[in-house]
This record gives sequence, structure tokens and C-alpha cells, in this order.
Amino acid sequence: MTENVICQINSNNPGFDVGIISGIGQREVQQDSAALIVGEGDILAVVCDGMGGLGGGERASACGIQTFLSHYEDRKLSDAAWLLNAIVDADMRVNSIKREDGSPLRAGSTAVAVWINDNKLFWGSVGDSRAYIFSGNDHMQLTTDLNYTFYLNSCNKQEEISDEDGEALISFLGLGGLEYIDRNEEPFVVGEGDTIVICSDGVYRLVDEEWMGDIINAFDSMQEAADVIGSIVEEKNVTEQDNFTCILIRIKK
Repeated sequence: MTENVICQINSNNPGFDVGIISGIGQREVQQDSAALIVGEGDILAVVCDGMGGLGGGERASACGIQTFLSHYEDRKLSDAAWLLNAIVDADMRVNSIKREDGSPLRAGSTAVAVWINDNKLFWGSVGDSRAYIFSGNDHMQLTTDLNYTFYLNSCNKQEEISDEDGEALISFLGLGGLEYIDRNEEPFVVGEGDTIVICSDGVYRLVDEEWMGDIINAFDSMQEAADVIGSIVEEKNVTEQDNFTCILIRIKK
């Protein structure tokens, strides 16, 4: 496993089959960070995609992951409020990161986190990293991309914008006060055979939901499915390919 990924799997929890991949793409540094924690009765998966240039995004995403893990360790299993608190805290911590000379780092990171406990799924996200659920031949994007297009739609504004402008993020870790956080307050119930995928945009811009679904359905092992997704991204050899990270979780019982 690469240094930007934290993976802890409790062998006493047979209820999940998981897979994880992460690659640097064509970038100079890896600015994605991820964590996959399979506990005794629950599971946490987090992907953070750093923003802000060399070094900055890397530190921002790593800070985000560490904040989620800290809140996860202090959680109460019956209360999902910790997930929201982790996002708010991570935003402030990333915002407070300093350079060596004491000046603000001014970096940021997307974040998407999924926590499953007793077949109840909760998610929280800022930015445009995504969570999906696949069930048989059906799939659904759980998260909403918090970008300028989302803002215009939420305000019912009709405005001509370019695709690039529409993808500009309006919410991410490091803003120092989040107006928009995407999450579910009521649990999303999952069952045997359901597969949850969380990933950075370096994955879904090349492997769309339909393709992901075909891959997931073709393999019993989620690590094998994740490896195939990673291979597809690498084999496309896109110029300036972004960092890419993907976590797959299949519910076994």
C-alpha cells in the first residue's frame, strides 16, 4: 500500500469485502490521501483530493484524513453526528496550515467519507469527489458535486457558463467556514450484495458509473475489481492525468 493510503482491516469483521487503489497519474506529486478502516462492526472509507499546487494539496488532504480518523476514534456507534463534526473540524484545520515561513498555506482538499454501521450508511462530502452505490444492474450517485453549477441550480439562476467555470468548487476543506456540506441525515439502508464506491475525480472522469458497474459485477473480489479500474486509468495514459484513488466496499451480510 502506498504512503498516502491508510488501511486497517479487522479480521473479526467478515461482513465486508473491500478493495482500494491509488495512483499518481501524470502528476509530479501524489495529492490524494485515503483511509479505509474496517472495524469490529462498522467500516469507514475516506478519500481526500488535495488542491493548491505542489506540496500544498498533499498536506491539505493528509490533514483531512487525519482529522476524520481522530473523530472516528472518538465516535459513538449510535450517533452519526461525528461525521459532520469531522468535516467542520477538518475545514478549520486545513485552513490553519502554515508554510515554513509562517504564512498561510492557502491549500484545500475535497473530501468524501462513508461510514457504515449495522447496515446503515451515512456519507458526508465537500467538493467533487464522489460516492456511488451499485445494486445489481442499478446504480446511483449518493453525493452531489459542490461546484458552481450546483450553486446556480440551487438558486434557480440561468447563466451561461463554460464547463470549466461550472466545475469550479464552491465548497472544500480549507475555506475556513463551510456554507455547503453534502450529507444524509437519515440513514441509507444497505443490504447484502450492495457495493459502495468512493473515488476522486481522477477516476470517474475516465471510468463512468456504467463501466464501474460492469467491472464490479464481473468480480467476486473487490480488490480485483479495484485493480482493474486502476489499470484502465493507467492504460488510457491521458496527458496530465490527475491523481486517482478509489475504494470499493461490498456488503457481504
